[in-house]
Amino acid sequence: LLYSEGCMAHAPCAEYGPECASRLEVLLSETQGALRSSEFKDKVEWKPVTRKAEITDVVRVHEYNYIAWLLEQCQSLRIQEQAAVASGGVGLKNKKEEPHKRLDLDTVITAASYDAAFLAAGAVVE
Repeated sequence: LLYSEGCMAHAPCAEYGPECASRLEVLLSETQGALRSSEFKDKVEWKPVTRKAEITDVVRVHEYNYIAWLLEQCQSLRIQEQAAVASGGVGLKNKKEEPHKRLDLDTVITAASYDAAFLAAGAVVE
């Protein structure tokens, strides 16, 4: 099973839709993940994702303009995140406060979503 901790940063919390870190944690958590239980201990081989996909790999399945737009959106969210931390030094107390953008009813992105997507695509390429 190919896996990267970087993918956990993709979505803020379950409140925003089904694509969220808790969905991965249920399966992959080192302490309580279903796929790490004794039932699967000898059946699952864990392999870390070692590289992100190249843009040339991703344009095989997504339009370049969409990829560029997604990067722009994630960069904008990163700027908002940095501004939130800088203003008053309060920072982001929990995932609900993390700047995010809803793409559709099921998909929310954060500043980390672009990198997480390229890590996930890297697993496919690997």
